[in-house]
Parts: sequence; structure tokens; C-alpha cells
Amino acid sequence: MPEILKAKPTRMELLKLKRRIKLAEKGHKLLKEKQDALIMEFFTIYDEALNLRRELNQRMEEAFKALRLAEIDVGLLKLKEIALGVKPNREVEI
Repeated sequence: MPEILKAKPTRMELLKLKRRIKLAEKGHKLLKEKQDALIMEFFTIYDEALNLRRELNQRMEEAFKALRLAEIDVGLLKLKEIALGVKPNREVEI
């Protein structure tokens, strides 16, 4: 709960309080602008993450489809043998 200031009832005190109010309003405006900018940046990053997830899901679907076709073509045992003979690629492109 805000405190009530004990201010002297003088013109100088009034001017000082008006300056404090102006400064507080400026600070509030700046913080609001910063909040708006951060929200916009968040949604930009969020949209990018959604697009990357869609792309990942599409590529995974293509990979599993290719794996199923390979299994149909050469059989499960031969496919496992081929998979064990390949050196794993642990590099990830971003």
C-alpha cells in the first residue's frame, strides 16, 4: 500500500513533488516500451521455434518413411546389419 508523504504545504515542495511525478511517469513509460519490445521479440522467437518444430517433424516423417521403404526393400535383418556398419554422425546442424 502506498505511503502518504509528509510534505510541507509550500510552493517549493509542490514543484519538487511535480518533478518527482514527471520522473516517475517517464520511468513508467520507458519500462512499458521495454516490455512491449521484449514481448515482440518473444513472439518472434516463438514463431521461429514453431517453424523449426514443423520442419523437424516433416524431416522425421520423411526419415521414417525412408526407413520403412528400406526395411521393405532389404529386410529387417539386412537393414540392422547395414545400420551397425555405418559410423554414427553426431553432428547436428542448426
